[in-house]
Amino acid sequence: MMTERKLAQAICGMASFVAPPQRRPLARGMRAELDHVADSDALEFAIGCLWSAAGWWLTTADGLTRGARFMIAVTSAGMSVACLEVAGRLWDESAALALWSLAAIGLFYAGAALVSWRRGLGALAVYALAGLALNTVAFLAQQAPGLETTPDAAFVRALVIEEYGLLALMLGLSLGARSLARHLSARSSG
Repeated sequence: MMTERKLAQAICGMASFVAPPQRRPLARGMRAELDHVADSDALEFAIGCLWSAAGWWLTTADGLTRGARFMIAVTSAGMSVACLEVAGRLWDESAALALWSLAAIGLFYAGAALVSWRRGLGALAVYALAGLALNTVAFLAQQAPGLETTPDAAFVRALVIEEYGLLALMLGLSLGARSLARHLSARSSG
């Protein structure tokens, strides 16, 4: 029971750290309430505190923007690793078109992760638009005479179609999060 209480205290401490600056006094108050919660309920209470503190960020423009940037960066980095790992598997199968397409997509995702993390959502929107344009060029290049009959052309075509969806989602997230952040900022200042 004592270790659960210590874990609950650590989680409540994390909630105080995670909370936006204007909500930290409230998070400290929740931490003080933990001392009056029964041992059997302490862990559940602490998880609720952490959940609330994380949710408070979604009510601030800065928190929403940071959260969106973080999610896009982590997702893009993961997709980059996945694409490059599949490209590595295709290295021995002499599927040159699929290999280079996957490598390019993987590097594009790595760039998206870096751009969204370092430059913000506005730069990511521009990056996604450029990606949509490059994806269109790749799609049209696959229609070249003789290329559509290669064994890996269908695989690459499926990748390009998937990319359209992912890039549109990335563009929508970056523009939507920026718009919502501006709305929250205007609401809190006015």
